[in-house]
Amino acid sequence: MKFLKPPAPAATPDETWTSVPILLGIAIAVLVVALIYMWRRRRARIAAQRCQWRRAGGPSANLHKWYCQTCRQEAFSSGDKPPKECKRYLHSTAL
Repeated sequence: MKFLKPPAPAATPDETWTSVPILLGIAIAVLVVALIYMWRRRRARIAAQRCQWRRAGGPSANLHKWYCQTCRQEAFSSGDKPPKECKRYLHSTAL
């Protein structure tokens, strides 16, 4: 029975824990990639949908408040019709 080899010695605790940081780094990278993918997919899906405006309140100084159910934005219009443009990509700027 020359072909049988003796069993390999068990790994020491130091050798066992050396791969944990590498595996943890890979797991975090996979999680970040998945979150970015889901965020971009949601943003693309919302961009493909048209705004569905609902009146949010009565007139206030000849302005009507509207709320978009698609992109969750508020807007105002001077007439009885909802806003024509989506307001989701407008950002406030500093003065």
